[in-house]
Amino acid sequence: MKKVFYTDEEQAILAELSSYPAAQQMQILEDSVVAAENESDRSALKVLLLKVKAPQAK
Repeated sequence: MKKVFYTDEEQAILAELSSYPAAQQMQILEDSVVAAENESDRSALKVLLLKVKAPQAK
């Protein structure tokens, strides 16, 4: 298994995501996975950043 090292910015994104309610976390992650299916891990995290910074208004 490959070790992944996150930048400070990425760690902040993950910390912010963990402060969301569980159902919203799952929705953001599911949306990010769908949006980044053909992207690298790094790109997927950038998609996640966009979702965390601008969550959908539902």
